[in-house]
Amino acid sequence: MANQKAIEIFYFLKNNPQEIQKELIKIFKNKNLLIKEIKLLKDKLIINEQYKITALLTLEKNLPDKIILEIHDNEDYFDRNLFALKELKKIKKFKIAVLYGFLAKLKIIIREYIKGDFFVDILSKKNLNFNQTKKIIEKFSQWLADLHNLKIKKSNKFLFKKLNQKIEEIILNRTIEFIKPNIESLTPLIKRNLRVLIKKTETIEKKNKACLIHGDFQPANFIKKNNSFYLTDFDTMEIGNPLRDLGRFLFQLDYFLKENGIFSSRQINELENLFIINYFNQRPTFDKNGYQLDLDIYKAQMIQYVILGKIWGERVPVAKKIKQFLSKQSKLLNL
Repeated sequence: MANQKAIEIFYFLKNNPQEIQKELIKIFKNKNLLIKEIKLLKDKLIINEQYKITALLTLEKNLPDKIILEIHDNEDYFDRNLFALKELKKIKKFKIAVLYGFLAKLKIIIREYIKGDFFVDILSKKNLNFNQTKKIIEKFSQWLADLHNLKIKKSNKFLFKKLNQKIEEIILNRTIEFIKPNIESLTPLIKRNLRVLIKKTETIEKKNKACLIHGDFQPANFIKKNNSFYLTDFDTMEIGNPLRDLGRFLFQLDYFLKENGIFSSRQINELENLFIINYFNQRPTFDKNGYQLDLDIYKAQMIQYVILGKIWGERVPVAKKIKQFLSKQSKLLNL
């Protein structure tokens, strides 16, 4: 099976559950364990036909009775996720899924199934008042500072490959491919902003003292289980510019709250300032000189993802909306 694609391994295990069952019996030291069901949850394209397959296993005569299998085509992404589940548990009060085991040859991770509510879903249902949200945002900024302060050995070479930047250039450049007839007039502006964005991102990736970053630190990657929040999705973890994590989180928080009419503009700005101030208080040695300009570039990068999503996902993208995003992006890029 070692040379098979992740999706092929998934279907092999689905049709031959006894193969993975033998490994689970060893991991949980339970000879009575049985697999009741193997269900595909997500097939995520990473790059160049390489996927990460997430499967839910329902077990009988065992606790836990549900676990997750992550099957990887890409070895670097397997290493990133395995590293995160092993190392981040060292951070106090930092909640992540429990790592039960792994099969290195097959690039399979066996971890805890976190059943709960996504933070963004809790927000959208307006189940949190402003003061409750402030406390949660403060906690997230503390976690991010703790993550960025974690000391990393240089022997973890897979964290130093700058894969995120390479993959993002490929993904974002595809914006041009999906432009629809009703917004063709915006093509020159889209091309200009994209060209400047990629150039500026390359420059700031070399600035600031590089540290361990999540790579996709955003509200949508937090799940609440019981009374605790868990951070998920470590596919993009690497050594990089810490402002990438701040920019992504703050843009997505602002965008989500405004799109869903949650809190006033003044309150949203207060949440952003709270996050930034609390983060920097935990990282006193961070060079804050000119940080806002760099932060704006990462926010502009997130706008490009939103534009790409609308152009690709909507049959007839709303031209007015695309113009608004391009205008905001231009300001962030000082154009």
